[in-house]
Amino acid sequence: MEYATKLVDMDERIFPIIRQTAWKMIKQVAKKAGLQKRVFPHLMRHSSAIFRLRQTDPKSLQIFLGHSSLMMTMRYLSTLSAEDSLRIQNQVDFNKL
Repeated sequence: MEYATKLVDMDERIFPIIRQTAWKMIKQVAKKAGLQKRVFPHLMRHSSAIFRLRQTDPKSLQIFLGHSSLMMTMRYLSTLSAEDSLRIQNQVDFNKL
């Protein structure tokens, strides 16, 4: 089976969806799940980043999120347990930042 490969331009939509539709879908799913807290699309980015930070190194997460600075990515440490935060901090050479 042959697969076509194509680079996707950052401005090109992968899914035919507009911002308002994404908000509506997220709110509907949150309501259906019985979530009481406010839910919004950027919260999904934060949740994914926190999950990934526990699974990978901070530099990889920085690249994935498109942060220009590792310090920006390291702000997610405040959301982790002390144990997880220390484990991740030990992976970073702060003298090079």
